[in-house]
Amino acid sequence: MTRTKANLVPWQKPADYDEKTFELLARLLEAHEKAGQPLNLGAVMNPIMMPNDKTDTNNNGPFSTDYIGMNYDYPEGDYQTREHIAKEHENYIRSFTWFLATSPRVPKHLRDEMNSWGLARDEFTENDHFPTQMYVREARRMISDT
Repeated sequence: MTRTKANLVPWQKPADYDEKTFELLARLLEAHEKAGQPLNLGAVMNPIMMPNDKTDTNNNGPFSTDYIGMNYDYPEGDYQTREHIAKEHENYIRSFTWFLATSPRVPKHLRDEMNSWGLARDEFTENDHFPTQMYVREARRMISDT
């Protein structure tokens, strides 16, 4: 992600976007607002600043950029299975950012903060500015006598 206006690609609505995917997040945000404890962007994702006003953005909590539990078949999957899983993850993350940037159920201050960011125009140009590799935390473990 970046905040540099000249290099920023605004968030785009994925073709498979379904706002219901984020119902629990919407309720969480609403509960925090009602309790007078509004959440900021750092509560739902972890953008670590990098050179050139870009980030290495990662997960931060149960409602974030991790598509929890949806990569379990990746280690043993064939190429087609892995490609499907990777596309599902991309759609989830793109949908997550679109939800935060546009949903009326997201408090305005958080939508505004999200919309101050975008994908970096000069990164991953071959994949519509989205990273081409997926981080698989839950992978195959070695089995051995030692």
